[in-house]
Amino acid sequence: RLAGIALHGLVREGAVRAMVLAQQHYPSSRSVALHTCEVLVRLARADAEVLSPELALQAVRAGVAFPRDEEVVVAALEVVHAFSSRLHELTGLKEERLLTFATDLVKLGEAGHEDPYAVSLLLVVLVAMASDGTGLHSGGLQGAQWRAILGHAAAATVPMRALYEHADRHELICAAAIALKCL
Repeated sequence: RLAGIALHGLVREGAVRAMVLAQQHYPSSRSVALHTCEVLVRLARADAEVLSPELALQAVRAGVAFPRDEEVVVAALEVVHAFSSRLHELTGLKEERLLTFATDLVKLGEAGHEDPYAVSLLLVVLVAMASDGTGLHSGGLQGAQWRAILGHAAAATVPMRALYEHADRHELICAAAIALKCL
């Protein structure tokens, strides 16, 4: 759907802003939520550096608005996953916004707990938030701030539930163990 359209042009012309405003004005529209997330994930995967990582907050809001709709939940998690290496940039926001974001991520994890793909996306995001973005180092002050916020949001329930519900999926077990270590 985005073939031949330049990412910089979309950002410059305000198309991304228009989608976000549509999501804010029509929060009960599944179609707006799903299509906003689908476009954001494509744009973020193409060049996440052009976009603001705050778009991840908007995607999570869209997903939380439709927790029983697996397609919207997965699309929202894909957006956050696409921004996972840049989530440390959000630590400059007010702590209450970050706590809401983390709490909403946990809600998405609860909504998509049966889908191994959704769980794997969220586990990678949690590791990126609680570390330096790679899971190899602690992430300094930003990682410490995320770990405290994720602790308040009870984010450890996501990897614990993955260990319990997906015991036969070795890749999820490893990701859950890494997430618990980072948290």
